Amino acid sequence: MSVIESYADRLSKVASKKSTIDLLSKTKFKPVAERDKTLIVLLDTSSSMLEHIDANQTKHAAAWEALVTKLVPNLDDWSIRILAFGGWDVSWHYPFEARPRIGGDTPMGQALDVAYAWLKDHSKQARIILMSDGEPNDTPKNMILQTVKENHTLPVDCIGVGTANTHSYDPEFLRKICNITGGIFTEIKTTEQLCHALVYLSPINRPMLGTVSNENDKQEGA
Repeated sequence: MSVIESYADRLSKVASKKSTIDLLSKTKFKPVAERDKTLIVLLDTSSSMLEHIDANQTKHAAAWEALVTKLVPNLDDWSIRILAFGGWDVSWHYPFEARPRIGGDTPMGQALDVAYAWLKDHSKQARIILMSDGEPNDTPKNMILQTVKENHTLPVDCIGVGTANTHSYDPEFLRKICNITGGIFTEIKTTEQLCHALVYLSPINRPMLGTVSNENDKQEGA
């Protein structure tokens, strides 16, 4: 790695951490009690999600509808949080709200950072579902994989969203995330496949959870 590349990586990491801190400090949510079981969905809301997956439905509309109608009814006793990432920002949403705004790039690294930080403060056990049709362009993939390794006790299931003819995500990258965390990688090309995937990954059918470690746990174990 050249000196310039190394410096760029350091700048990217500092910017990502600052964005995470800024978002957490400005969150709309009021403080909540610690949750026993939490499912966080990281939903890609970049501009490419406006492409049609079926004749009459965009990938974005299909993903949101599937979350509300196929995942939420099968939560069992889990709580759910949806973190949308698009443009250069991430934002929290409830499943009964209007669909998140869409546009811009794919800040997947920032979304994972925010999710991990939130879980450490609010949950004992959790699982993450990452749904995306593209590649991260806010953080180098190797840095994202390193962050995932540092939080490997939390399973991350990945859904690559494509169409009948093409896809823009990196299947090997998403598969590596799953391999590190014990997650499941699924590729979908239709709305029907997406619905089936979310039913299969729902807590009632896949009750797998990982433990959330925080700084206090690390200090006690030292």
